[in-house]
Amino acid sequence: EGAPIEVITPTAVSPDATVPPTLNTAVAAPGYTLVSPLFGEQTYLIDKDGQPVHSWDLTYLSGGVAYLLENGNLLQTGIIEESDIFPEAVLTGGGGYLQILDWDGEIVWEYAHITETQLQHHDVELLPSGNILFIVYERFLAEDAIAAGRSPDLFPEERGEIWSEAILEIDPATDEIVWEWHVWDHLVQNIDPSLPNYGDPAENPGRIDI
Repeated sequence: EGAPIEVITPTAVSPDATVPPTLNTAVAAPGYTLVSPLFGEQTYLIDKDGQPVHSWDLTYLSGGVAYLLENGNLLQTGIIEESDIFPEAVLTGGGGYLQILDWDGEIVWEYAHITETQLQHHDVELLPSGNILFIVYERFLAEDAIAAGRSPDLFPEERGEIWSEAILEIDPATDEIVWEWHVWDHLVQNIDPSLPNYGDPAENPGRIDI
């Protein structure tokens, strides 16, 4: 089902491509494997012998996550190359971009989630509805975290912030965020009873110890 597989030789995919030795045993899954190397400029579909049979040239360096959809399109993450707000995230595949490319590499849909407080990173999930879930780093200043029960001792002098997590759901037809879940809404802390979410973390397994 889906788009036909166009066989392309490794030389056609990249003149400098080298394919390492591939171990192909009876327990290997049948079919093809999608490979999107972190910081790579291409995503590959390879056969069981490790040979590329199709590739997509990327407009952003790969965030290391890609999914081949049933219609032959590619759901791909991409990395912002510079960020004053999330500099360390860029070095670890922080992301920032979501794209859907067609079989020929043309951009079908593109969305950037890069704000003063949030940055898309790593994994995504296509839902049956066609909406897409993605995770984001969520940046809080040290003073906000301390007010929520974070121990001041956990902030070194050179770092005046903390990164939390959130999950967002976007409708690609409208680019509207239609649902959100934030770690910050599900905290527990046992530092200060006068601050929000005070309790014993061990007795609150459904919450996250800040």
